[in-house]
Amino acid sequence: MVATALPRRMSPPARQAEVSHVVAPDGRRIPFDSLERLEQLDDTVFAALSGDPAALETVRAAWREASGSVDAALLNETRQHYIDRAQSRWRRSQQSPSDRLTLGFAALEVLAMLDG
Repeated sequence: MVATALPRRMSPPARQAEVSHVVAPDGRRIPFDSLERLEQLDDTVFAALSGDPAALETVRAAWREASGSVDAALLNETRQHYIDRAQSRWRRSQQSPSDRLTLGFAALEVLAMLDG
């Protein structure tokens, strides 16, 4: 009887250096953990800009967490998008203050957080 070697048990393929297929403007691929953190941050910031009180309470902490784990260049680009959106919300709130006062104040809160 001839002994045959059993195939070695292979571990599951690792995520290729934990890098996603999403490409940053500078051409580098964004790591999965940074992409997940940015997606969470997007959800929080856009909810805050929509006047969600819970998101307004947590947006500062979410920004600090992302600042500690996301590439600075990528975070700065993201920050600029948030500033543009918040300024746009603020301008719209000024056109009809009685209808959009809450959104205007939410935009100011987000702008203050991004500035500090």
